[in-house]
Amino acid sequence: MKKRLTALLCMMAVIATLVLTGCGGSSEDLANSKYVGTWRAVSVEIAGESGELSENYEITLKPDGTAVYTTDEGTTTGKWKLTKDGFKTSGETKLSFTDDGDDILGKLLGTNLRFKRVDEETGELVGIPNPWSEDETAEAAAEGAGVGYFEVPENGTEYDGGRLDWSTFRHMEELAEAEGCIGAAAITARKGLKQNSEDVSGDYNVYAKEWSLDLDGTTIKCYGQEDGKTMKALWVTDNFSYSIVISGQGDDAATYGLGDNDILSLATDIQ
Repeated sequence: MKKRLTALLCMMAVIATLVLTGCGGSSEDLANSKYVGTWRAVSVEIAGESGELSENYEITLKPDGTAVYTTDEGTTTGKWKLTKDGFKTSGETKLSFTDDGDDILGKLLGTNLRFKRVDEETGELVGIPNPWSEDETAEAAAEGAGVGYFEVPENGTEYDGGRLDWSTFRHMEELAEAEGCIGAAAITARKGLKQNSEDVSGDYNVYAKEWSLDLDGTTIKCYGQEDGKTMKALWVTDNFSYSIVISGQGDDAATYGLGDNDILSLATDIQ
């Protein structure tokens, strides 16, 4: 088993070099991402067999989007970006990493690699820090986030897309969030400081369509797979950034979105 793991790691080191060589840093500000730091591969699974790793196999993700990849053969540099489920590096070959709540998992050539974070001060292996804190109300989320206030429509408010009901509220530093349902779809609303980002949605999907709506002089950027069906909406007022993300269910989940009237009404009601 150990010989198989060693051979696999050598092959992965070569592929990783292809992935990262020649790629510069990203212009995206990733300073607040929980993935910033050094991650070490600690175990590998191949065809149902698993084992620990003794070889050095690390990736360091920097706030400016630079990635530093380290193996026993040396280091290479490249770039990384966030995805819906974690992050990925890019180059001639793409490597994706998913977040399982405690560690990050990398898949390559039918192999699963588990990575743990390396604590900068102690060098010990630790899990992913959870930046979110749960709250009872939107007001509490706003207070914890330090965004002044966070007002959302009352539960039971009716829209064309259905009844709106919030189920959870939470916050992290400078970002408040409410989650719930509108009709049969899931909805997430966020409010954050504009200086951090104009897109605070946390949604990194690529959409086929993009259009804008005007709300009393405020531009609402809408994204979806079909015209007039908004799956993500973004707008900025004063010093704050707002977002709405809609997730449909069932057969139309890939294209479901809210109509323009609902987006305008929600943007009016979310402060």
